[in-house]
Amino acid sequence: MPLFLLPFFQWCDTTAVGQWMRRGTWEFPLVETIHILALALLFATVVTINLRLMGLIENDLSSLRSYCEKVARATHTVIPPNYPVFGKDAFRTATGVHAAAIIKALRTGDLELADAVYSGVPAHLVGLEQVVEIGPMSGKSNVLYWLARHQIPASDELVNRIFEAAKQSSRVLTEEELLALCPASKTPA
Repeated sequence: MPLFLLPFFQWCDTTAVGQWMRRGTWEFPLVETIHILALALLFATVVTINLRLMGLIENDLSSLRSYCEKVARATHTVIPPNYPVFGKDAFRTATGVHAAAIIKALRTGDLELADAVYSGVPAHLVGLEQVVEIGPMSGKSNVLYWLARHQIPASDELVNRIFEAAKQSSRVLTEEELLALCPASKTPA
């Protein structure tokens, strides 16, 4: 062990968690089991997807996300939003140029191209799809795509209203916020 880490490990030993793990007979094995399961989840996911991408296996990977979520729940861990492939942000974009490339590929009917434009792993390979959102970095193509996906007629006025709301926001707009900007989706009082 590098000596520069020794003070850190000594400090860890004095914390409440360090004392808790030393106190009983099951605490350390429990933490170690969760740690090993989390590592196995990461390793198994990466290896399985890489083998599929390399053409060495032909397995259907569409249930892999469900498996990862079950393991995360069982181990009381959270899949980070930026986790490759199965984080909630893995196949999302609100950036105009990224979304425009994906949208153009989808319009040609080329799902593989749409998945390959800005992703190292095709979303459809794991039973998912590219998600185009609307936020301050979005272009009007994001708005047009969102309206088409929701079967809402895209008038210039509506596109501009949504586009301006996105530009004024500091984050991606929620589904509810977008629907509220669409007059046809408003429910009568």
